[in-house]
Amino acid sequence: MLTIFLQTLPFFAIIALGYGAGRTGFFNEDATKYLTKFVFFFALSAMIFRFAANIELSEVWDARLIAAYLWGTAFVYGIATIVGFLRNLNVATNAIEAQCAVIGNIGFLGLP
Repeated sequence: MLTIFLQTLPFFAIIALGYGAGRTGFFNEDATKYLTKFVFFFALSAMIFRFAANIELSEVWDARLIAAYLWGTAFVYGIATIVGFLRNLNVATNAIEAQCAVIGNIGFLGLP
């Protein structure tokens, strides 16, 4: 558990620093806009790449984790689809909303 905490600490520290800077008005609106773009497209991507590049596939490959993730994803997708139909959404909009319900930050930040 300590290993996971230490690996994710820089990520959450960056979030905390950004939150603090935003709350105190440290950056003006234009600076915030450009800094957000830089962090999202470059800095955070590089940090995640560096983290992933140092991990062996055998360290993270767990069939039970993958199965649980897929079943959970299918369940949430199903619930979101049912809710969409109850809201009388068309099929295309319903599919997009269900997709948004299941991916969240998974594509960028990895498995929970």
